[in-house]
Amino acid sequence: MNRIFRNRRGFLFSAAVLILLLPLIIFTSLYKEIPGTEMRDMAGRARCDKVHYFIEDIKSDMGRALEISTRRAMIASIEYVAEEGAGLGDYRFNCTLNCGINCSEFEYDMIGSTAALTELIICGTLHGRNNSKMKNHTFPLWYRKILNYSKRMNYQVDLEILSMELGQMDAWNIYTSPLIRWRVQDVNDMCFYEDVVDDINVNTSIIGLQDPLYPLNTNMFVWKTITNCSINISTERIVGCSASNMSNGSVSGLALFYSNFTNKCDIKSHCENTPPNILENQIFIDDSNAAFGQCVCGFDDFSWCFNASSSRHFAGVIKYDPDNPSSIIHKCNVTVPWIIDTGDLDDHIPDNPRDVSCGADAGLNISNDTCSYIETDKACNIHRVGLGLDSNQIKTDCYTVSDINESYNTYCSSGNQQLNGPSFLDRLDGRLYLSQKYMKQTRDKYNTSLIGIETLVDVYNLLNYSSLWVNETSTWIDYLFWQEIEGCKATSVCEGDGYAFNLDCPHGLKYDVSTECKQTGCCGDGSCDPREDYVNCPSDCTAPPACPSKISLKDCKTCDGSNCNVTYNVTIQNSTGYMNLSNSPRIDVTNNSIETNSYIMQQMIGQTGVYEYTVGVFNKSDDINATVYVQELGCLIITNSTREDTVGSIDPDC
Repeated sequence: MNRIFRNRRGFLFSAAVLILLLPLIIFTSLYKEIPGTEMRDMAGRARCDKVHYFIEDIKSDMGRALEISTRRAMIASIEYVAEEGAGLGDYRFNCTLNCGINCSEFEYDMIGSTAALTELIICGTLHGRNNSKMKNHTFPLWYRKILNYSKRMNYQVDLEILSMELGQMDAWNIYTSPLIRWRVQDVNDMCFYEDVVDDINVNTSIIGLQDPLYPLNTNMFVWKTITNCSINISTERIVGCSASNMSNGSVSGLALFYSNFTNKCDIKSHCENTPPNILENQIFIDDSNAAFGQCVCGFDDFSWCFNASSSRHFAGVIKYDPDNPSSIIHKCNVTVPWIIDTGDLDDHIPDNPRDVSCGADAGLNISNDTCSYIETDKACNIHRVGLGLDSNQIKTDCYTVSDINESYNTYCSSGNQQLNGPSFLDRLDGRLYLSQKYMKQTRDKYNTSLIGIETLVDVYNLLNYSSLWVNETSTWIDYLFWQEIEGCKATSVCEGDGYAFNLDCPHGLKYDVSTECKQTGCCGDGSCDPREDYVNCPSDCTAPPACPSKISLKDCKTCDGSNCNVTYNVTIQNSTGYMNLSNSPRIDVTNNSIETNSYIMQQMIGQTGVYEYTVGVFNKSDDINATVYVQELGCLIITNSTREDTVGSIDPDC
């Protein structure tokens, strides 16, 4: 009996010990398991992060590879257009086994140079035939190298190009944006990534490439590199002006001085024996004080040499002296462009009171056979003589953005308005104007339509090739030149080597070159011209509706004893009502006519067109006044002021 009890007691003791030890065992097991789980989770996260960075690296490298492929595709397409003698306007994408993509799933529906470039980038072919420029440089070939590399990194990568978008980002860059299905899997099945990616956008510059229009329009004789720089045809080098504001007409030509001749009979002989194309490019300069009398050589009249309707005549006449009854202008019935009372133009010193005010340069002078021009614009009170350029001196290397339709057409008659120049893709298509399809594509994606480019044609280079016909009356703007669009002779450019520099109306305005058809205009002529606005020429240009037209300034004070703060409140209105400014107005406060401080006013919360600023501390006996300045972009500065008075007399009701 006692033995049984003792056994039972031992059993109970053992059970109690086990019960007490069980939590310790469980806790110890969990303690050992938790760090192992955390280690596995940390390793998994690190592995998945590595996949993420691997994918981002692929995207970055893919962008660089796509840029290289696109650039080579553009070069290949330019060469193809030149060799074929035809643009790519009707080209359609050809998907073949060479492409290395799933042709049944690849989507491409655009026609033209974009289709040709896409085929070159993806397939390395044109019309399904391999192109040597794309050997080992197609986009799929590059990413297949990535697949091989990924295996060594223990990743299973599958890429599939579903589509490709290609177009103009702006005037100077082509964008390419592929749509790619990605599958990336860790070999241990720990991490997995699958997505359709469309965020690879690559911009490839056209700078330094050849312009396709040149070989297309010159039978491959002439090539021209696209260079982004300013087209500068500035010829404003003023030598002198008419002191009496007397001139008529505008013209350019080579200077021919009267002092070169022994007598008047020599002038007659010169007019009779000089070929008309040379004579009509000469400006006769009367640099003597001699009267021409009856404009005769003693036996024959030669006034026809100064008559614009004659078959042989000078281009123009410059007379140093003021007009008088026996002057060449009156006695010889001069009807070619002329100017009088210029003073000496063959020295470096302005010779009449008006020279300085009209912009004459003291360092310039005219010598025999230099290109010179007479410029008359009576509406602008312009009567001056300048040094011009020979047309063969005009730089024709640069390309610039074509913005004729947006900025200059409205200033020309409907018959003289022009379309914008073609974009690079239009030029690959063989097109001589900016197409709607590329313009709409860029506008929808990048919110701009200024993708056309233009340059000047080097006509003297074209004349080197006997098989090329050059229309001598065409404007020099390239895309219009190839269409034989008529231009007008620039009045400040001489016919260097016998070829006039011609510009159509909108391009004359764009490059600020007056032509025989249209003056570029000036402030005060009643026309708001392209380079004028309400700020620099309010007499010609009206204020935009958004410009402030009325401002009201009020002041008040709050005082504590003899010390006061002054608050200024301004309200601003335009033609439609109260308006907020893009820049807060400035107020200048002057104390006792000695110290002036400037402050930026703050807009009143919840109040349109109301601004306020408080200045202090002043004595009631201080004299004070303020002026507020309101300026909005594209508008004149308008001001309003308070009268000077003591602080104590200012309205106390703020």
